[in-house]
Amino acid sequence: MVLSHENDNDQHPYWYARVVKIFHVNVWYYSPGSSHAQTPTRMHVVFVHWFGHDTTFKAGWSAK
Repeated sequence: MVLSHENDNDQHPYWYARVVKIFHVNVWYYSPGSSHAQTPTRMHVVFVHWFGHDTTFKAGWSAK
């Protein structure tokens, strides 16, 4: 759950997601104009499934 940072008044204040997979990879960076790579850098990547806000779904006491 993260803040949505949307400016519309009718938007939900949060975005929701589920972490599907976490990857730890070693990245070799080739800088522009360089003929060889620097030392590998460890990078963490998170693969998430984002959930959208369904405005057509009826919920709460008024929907019963």
